[in-house]
Amino acid sequence: MLNLVKGDPRNVILGTKKLIVPQRKQLIYQIGKRYFDKYSKERIAFSTFYISKGFSYTDGKGEKITYEKGDREFNPPFKEISDKWRRIDFLPREWRTDLKSLTTALGWSVNPEHLHGFLPRRSVRTCATEIFKANSVLEVDAKDAFHQLHRREIVQILRRDLDWNREQAEWFAKLCAPKGKAQMGNPLVPILFNIKIAKILRKVNARIKKAGIIAYGISYADDICFLSDKKRLPRKEIDTIECIISNYLKLNKKKTKIRHKAQGFHKLGLTIHKKGITSAYKYKRLHMVHKKYAIETEAWKPKTKNHGKWDKRQDVENHIWGHFEWITYNDFPGEKSRKLQDKLNLCRRFDIPTVLQLVIPAS
Repeated sequence: MLNLVKGDPRNVILGTKKLIVPQRKQLIYQIGKRYFDKYSKERIAFSTFYISKGFSYTDGKGEKITYEKGDREFNPPFKEISDKWRRIDFLPREWRTDLKSLTTALGWSVNPEHLHGFLPRRSVRTCATEIFKANSVLEVDAKDAFHQLHRREIVQILRRDLDWNREQAEWFAKLCAPKGKAQMGNPLVPILFNIKIAKILRKVNARIKKAGIIAYGISYADDICFLSDKKRLPRKEIDTIECIISNYLKLNKKKTKIRHKAQGFHKLGLTIHKKGITSAYKYKRLHMVHKKYAIETEAWKPKTKNHGKWDKRQDVENHIWGHFEWITYNDFPGEKSRKLQDKLNLCRRFDIPTVLQLVIPAS
């Protein structure tokens, strides 16, 4: 069964302080049924784009074409090669907007133990804070992690854990996994993936403990780590942990890494070392944002006819604002973060170059 948090759901679920619902399952079912009644008779229409993982190739004219990590295309070359592109299938805007109440309800309901992604009050920094407490960190890579969530598993989660009826559960499973495997782009998929990972980590942590290994697993989305107080994890223990988790997830063992706090390492955009947690590329990232803005707006030209990264100037500005918000939240914790966020919100009335001068400290 789904390990739900005790107590009533947060009022933010439906945006009203007057809402009091005794059981989370009942609330989640009601929100899901309302969405099902509204959209189930309509044809499910997906749009698709691709996000580059970073690669180069030589075209037929002998010119070298480079796609940086994060570049977007609607119809790119080599789009079927998963090592080069990440496919995103997304629903129409109205469908995604109406899903927010359901994803919020599920997010507040899932027990956040060992989970740090896609949940309220959890973030990159909460994950890094927990990692900081350990001396050794074993990173394992789940190959195409979200695609390892299958339609039948989604049906099981919705029916067994949330008591939904078959028709409703199967329709939502089709919405999340139109081709049998969960597709990124649907707001529900990360939450359902969290539920799957939470179950896996409970089983894996129990088996690790039974094997006499003093370590436990946590995750930020599909980024899974095992934390230990030992300064050096023995090779035998690493192999045992890999063997246990590989019973539940397909791993890319070539990407398994062992990190040590004493040496310092980068994780989730932050640097974790024995003195604390800092931004991995604080000033470098800020100046890259400034440079990117100048390039993408003043000298912007699409790479191809179907190039989908910056179709409009507004897309560029939204991207930059996203960078600002990540930086102010993760680079400057506590009171300084709140002051910068207030300044950032105040600066939204100005253009981005002005904001860069007002918000970003000189290096």
